[in-house]
Amino acid sequence: MKKPHKLNPQGDFFSSKGRPLQRICKIGILSLLSLILGYTPVKAEENGLKTSTTVSQQTFSISGKVTDKSGTPVPGVTVTLKGTTTGAMTDADGKYTITGVSNGSIIVFSFMGLKSQEVTVSGSSNLNIEMEEDSIALQEVVVVGYGSMTKKEISSSIVSVNKEDFQKGAVSDPMELLVGKVAGLNIDNSSASPHSSSSFQIRGATSITGGNTPLVVIDGIAGGNLNTVATQDIESIVILKDAASAAIYGTRGANGVIIITTKMGADGGKGAFDVTYNSYFSNNLMHKLPESLGHDEFVERARGIDYGYNDDWLGQLKRKFSYDNNQYLSVSGSTEKSRYNISFNYVNNTGLDKANESTRYGVRISHLQKTLKDLVEIGTTINLRATDALTGPSGITNTVFMNPTQPIWNDDGTYNHPTTSTNATNPVEEANIVTDENNTVFATGTIEAKIQLINSGAHSLSTSANNTIDYNNNKNQYYYPSTGATSSWNGYKGRATLGNTRNWTNQFEWTTNYTYKTSTHLLRGVAGYSFTENFSDNMSMTNYNFDFDQFLYNDIGSGTYLAAGRATMASGKNSSRLVGVFGRVNYSWKELLTATASLRYEGSSRFGVNNKWGYFPAVSASWEITKMPFMAATKDIINGLKLRASYGVTGRQAGSDYASLQTYNSKSTYYYMDGAWVAAYGPSKNANPNLAWELGISSDIGIDFEIYRRFRGSIEYFDRRSEDLLSSYSAPQPPFIFNSILVNLGSTKNTGMEVSLDGDIIKKSDFSWGMNLTYSYGTTILTKLSNDVYKASYIDLMQRGGLGTSEYYFRLVEGGKIGEVYGYKHAGVDENGELLVLSKEGEAIPKTAADNSDKQYIGNTAPKHFFSLTNSVRYKNWDLSIFTRGAAGMKMWNGQLMNNGLKGSAAQNVLRTAYTKYDYITSDGSILSSFYLENGAWFKIEKISFGYTVPFRNTNLVKSMYWYISADNLATFTGFTGIDPSTATSIGLTPGITGSTALVTTQLTLGTTIKF
Repeated sequence: MKKPHKLNPQGDFFSSKGRPLQRICKIGILSLLSLILGYTPVKAEENGLKTSTTVSQQTFSISGKVTDKSGTPVPGVTVTLKGTTTGAMTDADGKYTITGVSNGSIIVFSFMGLKSQEVTVSGSSNLNIEMEEDSIALQEVVVVGYGSMTKKEISSSIVSVNKEDFQKGAVSDPMELLVGKVAGLNIDNSSASPHSSSSFQIRGATSITGGNTPLVVIDGIAGGNLNTVATQDIESIVILKDAASAAIYGTRGANGVIIITTKMGADGGKGAFDVTYNSYFSNNLMHKLPESLGHDEFVERARGIDYGYNDDWLGQLKRKFSYDNNQYLSVSGSTEKSRYNISFNYVNNTGLDKANESTRYGVRISHLQKTLKDLVEIGTTINLRATDALTGPSGITNTVFMNPTQPIWNDDGTYNHPTTSTNATNPVEEANIVTDENNTVFATGTIEAKIQLINSGAHSLSTSANNTIDYNNNKNQYYYPSTGATSSWNGYKGRATLGNTRNWTNQFEWTTNYTYKTSTHLLRGVAGYSFTENFSDNMSMTNYNFDFDQFLYNDIGSGTYLAAGRATMASGKNSSRLVGVFGRVNYSWKELLTATASLRYEGSSRFGVNNKWGYFPAVSASWEITKMPFMAATKDIINGLKLRASYGVTGRQAGSDYASLQTYNSKSTYYYMDGAWVAAYGPSKNANPNLAWELGISSDIGIDFEIYRRFRGSIEYFDRRSEDLLSSYSAPQPPFIFNSILVNLGSTKNTGMEVSLDGDIIKKSDFSWGMNLTYSYGTTILTKLSNDVYKASYIDLMQRGGLGTSEYYFRLVEGGKIGEVYGYKHAGVDENGELLVLSKEGEAIPKTAADNSDKQYIGNTAPKHFFSLTNSVRYKNWDLSIFTRGAAGMKMWNGQLMNNGLKGSAAQNVLRTAYTKYDYITSDGSILSSFYLENGAWFKIEKISFGYTVPFRNTNLVKSMYWYISADNLATFTGFTGIDPSTATSIGLTPGITGSTALVTTQLTLGTTIKF
């Protein structure tokens, strides 16, 4: 007799009798997907289902019980009448009842982690089912560097996001699919410009000059370009956050790794065939611009010359209808020995302003073929994409603070040229007369061969080799006509520029994988060799003074500046090589203890002759606590509890291709020798034979858990140290030729924590509500800056704009945090309306009396806290998703207030609040004062998506159809008084500095996905 259990207070979703939950809990979050998939519409006649064609056929109810192999009831199993939305879910005792059944109907029993079963009804009203574990579903394979592991084998900080969990709606690049999905991955969404792309970083900024962008790997191509991938082609994205998981990428893994895997075709066996059409159309609605003085207010306040006009500048620059149009079609299938996928993509994005537009075309072909009794597998992929872009000036923001009485046109119909300041231009003229085109072609080709050497019993051994060529060609074409204001200011008739940049990469990799598996032990090993060679070249030419504007840049040699020796021309070529050998071993004992160790030995041509090669080791381990005997009493509550820890060393390839070498360049000096003028070349910088990669040393400890089979999550603490940071320092002369040199010296420390929670709040057969929460916290400190030989007191970052200014917003010193603004402490306003600052003696003084010695650290603009919350609700075939996110714990620089917020501003026009809220201030804003630093915390409704899955019956054409509408960037809630703070960058070393204006849009999208 089984020992009874107490009734679980969580409701009928959980067992009230003695049922071992531990087996089912292995599948975690996939149970929610099981429920949804159980109601996926399919063809009514598929797999032998015979439906009634008359309404008179008798229907009846069927009841039964679902158990596992041991006879234990299984609750939460989805029971569906195939080809319909009629269904039920087993209760706490494994019992169910389903109505509307007739003889010949097929009933589907499904649950993630268990093998699905289909049973044909033959008149009986009672149907009991015994379900078995599905080992395939329990594997949850995750792609990692040079291989894959099951989720239960992972002992480091790795997060996998599959296509089912991507952000829905309009997305301009692959990273927007992940916004709010991964704790510690910070993504700045792309702006309203059709040419922009997202900026992103993992766990904060730790390098000063080496960059903080993670390595992107696309289908095994390290250093891949996100612009080459259609978002609909992506199958999954894996984020390697800690050094233990990223160390196998050696000198490129210090900022983390983003691994993108694209679709390889249907895998349904012989004859499988799918056609998928994905389409969305978005309307871009511009947010309200800053409220500057209107025409009448400007005249009344006598801000400038009254030209007597009130033209509609914005109306002449803004598109009447701005949109994004994305069309995608894929054909995929399989035969007994092969798989294939062909996709086509067309994207047309128009900017808010008339001078900007982007059109992209793409085709991707992949094929996988097995041969020689399935021992050999050959895969090929060809990816071609082209972009045609109009990249003219964005004139809308230029009109916000201009003189509103200025005319667009002269009385004779020509464009008016403003004379308010040197080099002033007419935004409407610039948008209409400038030709600025950018054309880019991407081409990638990969061929891979895999040989299965051993596949018997507990052993599996395979080897594979692949070669990839990745090429892109960018061409820029620009012409400024003789009629423009800039031509008038500079005294020439037109300017033409042609530029071309090419980059190509040749990558060869050879890996061998071994697996040993028994009921107790699992051993995986991978060893490999990698060779990468990068090339790039560029050229540009500019000429002036043309007789005719009609030829644009197509007759660039006809400009008179060429004959006069005043035209400019440049070209260059670079190359680099990277060679590495690597290995990784993963061992698991009874799925209780898991350990992973990896090592990469790598050399790069970028580094000095004394530091070409380096080792990058890593180790991690995990303990599945729930499998311990002392956890048996809590197995119905705590279904998963894994403790993991990791340590690893990675690198960062900072510097240029020839940074370590003594290079030479032309000094623009000529000597007359042997009857001819000869150009003189000389050293351009100091050589450094000891130059090396920046070193990343990271440790991580985390815990993953699952409670009541509804709530899953992880909590992590990380400590990242970046050492041997590259920066330029003063060099002693002699022995050095120049007074500065690039050396490895500085170090930073980045610590923080991350929390990810996911829960099924409600989970019923026809209604579910899921919630996902992410939170991250982190700070970065500069721990070392100089030594006895190379000395530096500080590093200044981000120079302030303005004619003749030499101030910088940020100053880094040893012991200081990233994001510290260095300026004057605000000390009030005097009786004359002048801003006061605090002197080093602690006295309030006018800004005109202050000097650099009075500056101090006045605030930090790097957010400490990032958080997101997603609510997903499903009712029958309807679904609703609401995504919100925010940032806190930082100040933000109000550039709008500084540049255009005070009456004394040098700008032509100012904010209306300059004469209301700040009417008591007469000072201009030209000072780095804490007066312009405000609380920068913000919270926004990022995306709302509402969709419907169309149920199909008795159709031979459409397998499924999904329609949705979504709204992006709906509202931002903040106390910050400048531009929308969510548009300010939070990436890198200079976050949180906002300008006077920003183009912000709300996107309304209608989209569909149809499968045939």
